[in-house]
Parts: sequence; C-alpha cells; structure tokens
Amino acid sequence: MALLNINEQQPSLKRFALFELGFRPFFLLAGLSSVLLMSLWLMMFSGWMARPVYYPGNWWHIHEMLLGYTSVVIVGFLLTASRNWTGVQTLHGAWLAALAGVWIIARLLPFTAVAGVWIAVIDLSFLLFSGIAVAIPVLRVKQYKNMIFAPIVLGLFVANLLMHLQLSGQTADTAIIGQRMAIALIVVLIMVMGTRVIPFFIEMGTGQRGATRENHALELAGTIVTCAWALYYTFFGDDLISGSAALLAAVLLAVRAAGWHLKALWRAPLLWILYLGFLWVPIGLLMHFMTAMGWTTSSYAAHALTSGAFGILTLGMMSRVILGHTGREMKHTTALIVAFVLILLTPLFRLLPAIPAFAENYYFMVHLAGGLWFLAFLVFVFYYAAMLIKPRVDGRPG
Repeated sequence: MALLNINEQQPSLKRFALFELGFRPFFLLAGLSSVLLMSLWLMMFSGWMARPVYYPGNWWHIHEMLLGYTSVVIVGFLLTASRNWTGVQTLHGAWLAALAGVWIIARLLPFTAVAGVWIAVIDLSFLLFSGIAVAIPVLRVKQYKNMIFAPIVLGLFVANLLMHLQLSGQTADTAIIGQRMAIALIVVLIMVMGTRVIPFFIEMGTGQRGATRENHALELAGTIVTCAWALYYTFFGDDLISGSAALLAAVLLAVRAAGWHLKALWRAPLLWILYLGFLWVPIGLLMHFMTAMGWTTSSYAAHALTSGAFGILTLGMMSRVILGHTGREMKHTTALIVAFVLILLTPLFRLLPAIPAFAENYYFMVHLAGGLWFLAFLVFVFYYAAMLIKPRVDGRPG
C-alpha cells in the first residue's frame, strides 16, 4: 500500500486504467449497483422476488442505498479528493482492486446461504479500511484541516455496525439508530463539502464573482445547528427538539445556498444539478420538522434527503469529477441532461403520495420514482463507463 508523491509519477501508457485512482472503480460500481439495486428492490417491493433472509422487511433497501451505494460514492470521491489536497498518491492498483472486491462481495453475500456473521464482517471491513485509506495521506502531510472526512467515513462504519448488530441478532433496537446516524453523517458531509466546492464551481463555471458571498457568522450558525440536529436526531429521532433544530438548520442552509446563486449557473447543467441537489438538504430538513409536528411521516422525510439530496448530488458530483479527472472539458451533452432531468424528477414522484390527494397512488408512484432512478443511472453508466476504464485523454496519471 505504498504512497507515492503524484509529482513523481510518469504519464500512464496503460490502456486499462480502472484502478489508477479511487473514483474510477467506485463510481463505476456506484452506477452499476444503483441500476441493479433499484431493479431488485422494485421486484422485492412488488412481491416478485424474495427478500434476503438476513435483511428482513425494508432493511435490505435501506442498508444498500445508504451503506452500499452512497458510501461507495463517498469513498471514491474522498480517495480522489485527498490526493488533490495532499499531493500524495492514494490507494491504487492491486490494493484499490482488493477494496473494490470487498465491496462487491458484501453486496453478493446476502443472496447466498453464508452465515450472517460473514455478511457483517465483510461488509463492515469495506468502510473500516476505506476510512484508514482516506486518513493516511492527510496524516502523512499533517493536513489536519481535512481530517474531518476520515472520521465521517469511520462514523458510517459505526452506523453500519449498529445495523448489523441487530440484523445478526446481537441487539434488539440498534438498526434504526444506525440508519439515522448514516443519514445524519451524510447530511453533515454534504454541508461541509458543498460549502467548499459548489460556490467555487459556480464561479469557475460562470466566470463571474459573487457566488462566494461569505457570511462567516451565518455559516458557523448553520454548521453548529446542522451538527446539533444530526447528533440529536441520531439517538432520539424526530421529536419536537429535533424538529425545531431541523427547521432552523433548513432556514440557515437555504440562506447559505441563496448566497451562491448567479443567474449564469442555469446555463450550465453541471452547475445547476449540484445547486438543486444541495437545495434538497433544507427541503429534507424541513420535512423532518413536519414529521416532528405530525404532518408527514419519517419515511417521506428520509426519502427527501436520500432520493433528493443524496441521489441528485452523487450523480451530479460523479459526472463532474469523471470529466475533470479524465482530462476532459466540463461540457454537457444531451445524454447527461437527460440523466439529470430523470434524477431530478425521482424525489418529486417519490414524495407525491405524501399529499393526501395522491396517497392512493402510493405503489404506482414508488415504481415510477424507482424507474426514473433506474433510467438516470443507466444513462450514467452508458455515458461514463468507457471514461472510467480508459486512461486520461491528456496522458497524465490518475
């Protein structure tokens, strides 16, 4: 697992570059798994396919979308970003392939007769090793300002552990805490990373200043309140205290996002997809407030964050990272716009049954939303798979 300064590397002459950098295998696996996981879930939801014994009820869907799909996107992004931040080569080659193999095996084992303990051990090892791999380059150059991300990955490991403890019969009521912890940690990650990169991307993409209208007091307040909500919500769910914190955090994050707005961003799909994705965070938090008030259910609030913020932002961020890190221009195509429109429609239809007038169409809307998600990521896979497998077009390593 040797770490090399990226400036010491020579341009790659390989034709197969899938394991050159973290985003390549993990974004490809994210796209493929997103298509397969949603297809399998819709079949399970319809009663056309038996659910894995290890994951009773809806737990397979919950676990795989949070700690399967979303986690592999996060790890791929952080392994790539940490190389940029530190100038130190992150996991690559055989070690990266091995980590990807662990993730794949963890997805397959629930459909076999293997004992539940092995499902848990293999699945947990992915996030544990990933957190270590993200931390090593940061610690090596003592870039402690970026150390927040490794603990978030390890926090997802703890959330996963809490789920597996109940699923394997060791505890009676920890899975829901693990689910809420995973959602809360991903929200915090989006808040921190989004504030770093989205206004920067908007300014770079539009060539205009003004998207980084900094208000340090507002940002600090938003960060504190969102983190407080995340901590309280993890252990106590959607009660009045949690709901009040969620409402305040929603307002503060919405105001923060309003400060990034430039009219020119709407001419660039690779910008507006990120902007709209981030806006689903305050929408999701608002729905958690509504849950606390008894106006909707926790499932709809969770899906506002997962199918809304998580789905839209991961698709948008993966699209941008792949273009940039394969040496291509930040240009959109018709196929990319189609994928973005499909993923933007997904949470709208998933949440429509929350309105009483559409409640009787719940099963149809779930299938429609799932189908839109499926199509969005199918387009993503067809568009980006070759880019992820082949070397950079400029011959540089990575």
